[in-house]
Amino acid sequence: MTTWQTPGPSTAPRGSTGRCGSRAERTSACPRVRSVPLLEPLDKPTAHSFTLIELLVVIAIIAILASLLLPALAQAKEKGRQAVCNGNIRQLGAALQLYTDDNGEVFPPFGMEYHKNGGGPADNRWWNDVLKPYVSNNLDVFKCPSDPKITTAYGVNYDTNDYGGFRYGYLDPPGVFKPSRTWKQIGQPAEDLAITDATRIYVYNLKTWVPVLNLDGDDLADSHDGVWNDGAGPMFNGGAPRRHSNGSNCLFFDGHTEWVMYRQWYAKLAMWDIRPGF
Repeated sequence: MTTWQTPGPSTAPRGSTGRCGSRAERTSACPRVRSVPLLEPLDKPTAHSFTLIELLVVIAIIAILASLLLPALAQAKEKGRQAVCNGNIRQLGAALQLYTDDNGEVFPPFGMEYHKNGGGPADNRWWNDVLKPYVSNNLDVFKCPSDPKITTAYGVNYDTNDYGGFRYGYLDPPGVFKPSRTWKQIGQPAEDLAITDATRIYVYNLKTWVPVLNLDGDDLADSHDGVWNDGAGPMFNGGAPRRHSNGSNCLFFDGHTEWVMYRQWYAKLAMWDIRPGF
């Protein structure tokens, strides 16, 4: 430990103040005093590394945060895709309006020439074919981004209301489509379904093809047995009522769009019935 050094007897001349004055005096007459630091340094800090337990705790916290955030991010992405899908069917609604303006207020045919001429699918033109010029031949408008893999040869995963505005049914002989409806024949444009999410180019009308099979195991029948055909046909009568967060984007004949929950998609049979009747 450092100690103070006590100076010896003063040798300063008489009459002096007894203090060291000039530098020379301090050097010759005044004893050297050792200075003492006010605070002596404590032990130097040492580097600290994480223990295995601490690392595992950090990893566990990150995993918990990820499990909370990732579903929210996935849901946000789906909401974005749903918005794009909604924009697509809005464009199809505008295309319908433009087409009818050019064709005497008559809606596009459900299908052309195929049954009339007895040809194959290559000879047929469907409703999406005649609407392509009205969307600048932008084929992406006919594709829902939540289901980008088109599984049909038609290049579209939206559908029209079968037996709805795009055809009456069949003429005699069977297999020949009746003419499409006109605007004046749509009884409730704000309530009657025109286009919805689907897995094929048309959905079998739920009012005509009433679901009787429960294929997904819930408490709601989802498919007509004639449409399902022991697995050879489409589930949900060809629709996709659960594509967007257990719902479907729907276009109505007045041009507005709605997200319709899948149970309402089944239960609201009035929207499938183009009044005043077929």
